[in-house]
Amino acid sequence: MQRQHLVAICIYATIHILYSLNTQAGESIEYVAEHLLEVPMDTRALSLPLVPANVDHSHAAVEVGYGSFDAGKLNNSVPMLGAQYFVPLTSRWGILGGAFYDGYHFSGQSGKAVGGVLVVNAPNMPDKFLLDINHVGGSGKYTGASVAITYTPPGLWRWQLGYMRADMDIKKLEVNFTTTDLTNNFSGSFDYASHYSINTLLLGFDMTPLALGENFTYSPHMIIIKNSPRVGFQGRFSGPGFDYSGNTASNGHGAHIPDNYMGVGVNFAQQSSGIQIDLGATLILLYSNLQVIKALLRPYS
Repeated sequence: MQRQHLVAICIYATIHILYSLNTQAGESIEYVAEHLLEVPMDTRALSLPLVPANVDHSHAAVEVGYGSFDAGKLNNSVPMLGAQYFVPLTSRWGILGGAFYDGYHFSGQSGKAVGGVLVVNAPNMPDKFLLDINHVGGSGKYTGASVAITYTPPGLWRWQLGYMRADMDIKKLEVNFTTTDLTNNFSGSFDYASHYSINTLLLGFDMTPLALGENFTYSPHMIIIKNSPRVGFQGRFSGPGFDYSGNTASNGHGAHIPDNYMGVGVNFAQQSSGIQIDLGATLILLYSNLQVIKALLRPYS
């Protein structure tokens, strides 16, 4: 059986998904921190392996990429690495496997923001309060592997049905702050370190590559993701004389992470070199987070 090796380069532009948090923002640091984890997960879902252009022989591919996700004063810089392998079973059916490693590197800017304690039960604290961010730092990783059965019928569209197992390990996502609108202001910190194990069912569709000039092709694709279990977003809130830990579910605010997802992208390929560039994440992520942006622009009261 002939084996063909391809190199796929996935490019993710800097994605400003959320507007800056300030005294007019309606949502808290913990709300933004949650989305700072979930949106890179959506980006990874959008870049899971696609059915190769030629399904009559095996294919191997390596993916590299980078994402920068800004959420108000917070940032998550994410180098992305992935690999995939396709094996045909018949002229129509095949097996597509993949694995990935995404590194999370958290940083931020000092300035005014909104704090909140939906994650923990903190007596004598308001649900929201104003603060000045002093420092943001931390790191983590998102790793996983997927396997799917693929089908290539006559016509333009191919599909895949598969399963992914992933783990998100956040070693630290710490925000140090000083409150500014309480009767007795203090300096404290939020830390959203936690581990989330995720089981994912996926359904993907992609178009048979279409010619774009003499040496290029393009292929739109779509993926639908169903994640489980959905659990409470974990956090820790500490300051002088107190240290609270909890999650949104145990604190009565529901299971928040991870979200289910549907995304659309476009894969461009250079035929002679085999290099592929996948675009489309920027627009779909911006679109999918319009409600987040609207929420952040609500006046704080």
